Amino acid sequence: MKQKLFILIFSLIVFTGLVFVPRVLAQNKTVELYFFQGAGCPHCAQAEADFGELVKQYPQLQIKSFEVYYNNDNRQLYFAFAQAYNLNLSQLVVPLIFVGNKSWIGYDANIKNEIKNEILRCSNQICPSPQNKVLANQPNSLNNSTKQAILGWAIIIFILAIVFFIVIKLIKKKK
Repeated sequence: MKQKLFILIFSLIVFTGLVFVPRVLAQNKTVELYFFQGAGCPHCAQAEADFGELVKQYPQLQIKSFEVYYNNDNRQLYFAFAQAYNLNLSQLVVPLIFVGNKSWIGYDANIKNEIKNEILRCSNQICPSPQNKVLANQPNSLNNSTKQAILGWAIIIFILAIVFFIVIKLIKKKK
């Protein structure tokens, strides 16, 4: 009886691990680069070309590009990112680039190397999504990762509660 109970609990723990751990690990493999650029900006064009090469080198890299000169929604997002990263920008300055906890204003060979190093670092370590940093800066908002974590824990607690009640029933039945 105890052996069956042990096998049941062990199976549920392994199942839970197999279902949730790969999702968490897969989310951490993606490196997000947020790129705010302006139409006609030569430094932005150079950055965009270089980012195309970086995506080929690092398939886990996702570029999220936003044109800010002619798109008001993107411009508002630009200032939300600047505020979340404590950048004191009162006017549009492009390109503006974010990876993990780092940001860059402008673009040249040195910045390109710094961005590449940050991509490498974030490929091997857990780095926050720049979007999560912006969402965390807004009061009373839950980002998708937080919602997924809450849902995951709720499912785990539910499964453990079921196991607990099954164990109690089996123990009572044995007596």
